[in-house]
Amino acid sequence: MDSALHTRRSMLALGGTAGLAALAGCTGFTGATSTAESTESFPLDGATQLTVENKNGDVVVEPDADLTDEIVVRTTKRVLGDAGLFGDVALQVSSGGERLELETVYETNRARRVSVTLAVAVPPELAVERATTANGDVQVSDVSGDATVESANGDAVAEGVDGYVTVQSANGDAVARNCTGVDGASTANGSVEVEIRAIRGDVSLTAGNGDVEAALAADLDADLVCSTANGDVEVSGLDVTVSRDTDRRFEGTLGDGGNRITANSANGDVELYALD
Repeated sequence: MDSALHTRRSMLALGGTAGLAALAGCTGFTGATSTAESTESFPLDGATQLTVENKNGDVVVEPDADLTDEIVVRTTKRVLGDAGLFGDVALQVSSGGERLELETVYETNRARRVSVTLAVAVPPELAVERATTANGDVQVSDVSGDATVESANGDAVAEGVDGYVTVQSANGDAVARNCTGVDGASTANGSVEVEIRAIRGDVSLTAGNGDVEAALAADLDADLVCSTANGDVEVSGLDVTVSRDTDRRFEGTLGDGGNRITANSANGDVELYALD
């Protein structure tokens, strides 16, 4: 399916191996750095869901059709200065019941200077439940599962996920494209850009300082409430029964109505339009 988000920055047009390569070098460091790379395999041991938690660095999760009972993690560590700190940073993998948990662990405070990029390849049938980082971009692509994709400082991107996604960032963009459905999207400083093909409850799209842009499926049934404190609201190309329409607030019924889609920005524009 072609994307309908017509203002998406080219930096987010990632996919396949290109996506892994692009994010692998995104650490924010300048000057001479020390680098260490490794690849490890971890058995699923019966797990059907995956969570990934990073602290300082990017996360990319993508499927690999050749994998069946294990995940493969390519780790890239970078530090400005003392490469001896690499030994104080490790991957911790634990499994309990249906969940396999992958986490970056810093054994000393000094080691937090180390940036760790995680490129995680998973079996296509493994559901991704959560992928997060404190500092860096997170991208989850072409996997299954009702996934939460989250970054405190960086972009949170879900693309081609066979499930309902939640994308969240504190300082960065929150993006969902070509996913089965959307449960929510938010950012404090950045833009919200989503394609909504289906919803299963009330959905909140919120930006503190940035625009909210949503492409909605034509056959979607929902109540729409859009507002901005400083910006413009525009709804176009949708078969909506309008109950209120001003520069900064719009209310209406899409299709037969139902669950509510709330799109709000404190300082930015809000735009809803038809999904191609």
